[in-house]
Amino acid sequence: KFLTAILEKWGSVIAFLKDNYHNLDRKLRPDAADMLTSLKSSVFIAYVHLLREIFEELHVFQERTTGCSSPACYAVLNELRATATAIADHVVLGPRLIPVLQELQERNGFFQGMVITQDFDIESFHVNAGEVCHCVSQQVIQMANQCSESLCKFSVLDPNNWPTDSNVHFGAYGIETIRQLSGEMQSLLPEKRISDIILEWCSYKWFVRKSLAKCLRKDFISLAATVVSRFSAVYPTICTFLTAAALLSPSCKVTRKGFEELCIIKESRKNVLTDDTLWQTMVINVNGAPLELWDPEPVVDLWLKTSLRRPNNRTSNKHALDTCNKQETQVENSPSCMFTGCQFLVITGDLCEEPVVCSNDGSG
Repeated sequence: KFLTAILEKWGSVIAFLKDNYHNLDRKLRPDAADMLTSLKSSVFIAYVHLLREIFEELHVFQERTTGCSSPACYAVLNELRATATAIADHVVLGPRLIPVLQELQERNGFFQGMVITQDFDIESFHVNAGEVCHCVSQQVIQMANQCSESLCKFSVLDPNNWPTDSNVHFGAYGIETIRQLSGEMQSLLPEKRISDIILEWCSYKWFVRKSLAKCLRKDFISLAATVVSRFSAVYPTICTFLTAAALLSPSCKVTRKGFEELCIIKESRKNVLTDDTLWQTMVINVNGAPLELWDPEPVVDLWLKTSLRRPNNRTSNKHALDTCNKQETQVENSPSCMFTGCQFLVITGDLCEEPVVCSNDGSG
């Protein structure tokens, strides 16, 4: 969106800078002149259009893998590879970039009605653009290659990938892959012999093919949700595979909802920790380490281990003074005479300009 906005407002920005150049502060004029030079460069125009095409491909990938119709995890890998191929092979010759390059090659000194600097060389651009696209494409491919090989094996669970030419091929399909997945995910599966898992897989295939609606078989995520919710007792191992295949997708609706709930829980706990331990964490021993070296972790650890609630910043002054009087620490080498005879410096509520000092007799 940022690159698109630059290109859409390109002419307006140039016109504004030219019309208001002499009205700018003298200190800002050199920067404005540099901006004008860059904006009017034909090389700049070409590369901004190139970058927009690259990010457009990445945006298309994001739209295909997020939202309500997000695919299974193995399909996300396929989308990554398709995006990498599109960036490497089609961006430089994209339908929106070719007219721009043709207009810049005409060398008539204008682009979209604005005067520009003719410093564009098509051969150099193709070389550099090819390197940029290749680099971005390799980064996308690397993301796909770093994923576990098990993710690709989950494609065997999708009825859209099952053979339809013969019952023989259908009956044997996926047996070896299920055997491999069973070994890789053994710790997550019910205790069953591999032969029983194979029988469960074969039974599951025929059940899906004969008993489930065609519209459900075409939507793998909906299929997985239906089978897991209704038939987990019949197909426990297959349901474990289906759950992993559906939830391992980072853009899956359930996964995103889980992350949102986790963030809310963490934020809530952080707020409780801050409020309930404010009084305890803001009691600082004047005779101890300097403030910048004071370690609040023991207090936090104690709270996490015991869930002990401490008075917050709305604690009464009487309670704070009583706590000060109970401490038996002698102040030595005080940097100021105002701390003479004081055991603790207690900071509660909002900080003020002058510190609050508690004396031995509790007079404040």
